[in-house]
Amino acid sequence: MRAHQLATFSHAGFTLIEVSISLLIMGLAISGLLDLLHWGQLRYTTIERDSRTRMAVAEIRRSVRKAIITGHLPLEVRDGKLVDTDSLSADHQSTQTRPGELAETLRIASIAVRPYDTQSVFVKLDLFDDLNHDGRIQSVERLPSTVWCFRLRDSQ
Repeated sequence: MRAHQLATFSHAGFTLIEVSISLLIMGLAISGLLDLLHWGQLRYTTIERDSRTRMAVAEIRRSVRKAIITGHLPLEVRDGKLVDTDSLSADHQSTQTRPGELAETLRIASIAVRPYDTQSVFVKLDLFDDLNHDGRIQSVERLPSTVWCFRLRDSQ
């Protein structure tokens, strides 16, 4: 009977290979979950960056519209920012210089203002998101071109 008990005890439990495989599977699962957390953070950062970019573009649009309506043309771009301080609102200037904000990296590559007729003005704006802070446009940083059409209203 004693030999039978020894035989059953020798087969009880897990072998070394079974333990190793289970640890490998648990390690892969845990690293996969950690990668998902990182991917989620990157996705959240992208969503936040897109919303800040939209807000900054909307503020640039308001400033350009104000400059066109008040007649402060041509608009000048220096260091990736509009320079016409008479026509730019204080909000737009503070948005571009607020530390830690995305608007700090959003730069204007070029702006073209073309009057179409006496009542219409077309504005083409090329923007880039200067992620590496070197002040130059790389192909990865370029944002889609934006074209606006502003209609001047009569003062009647």
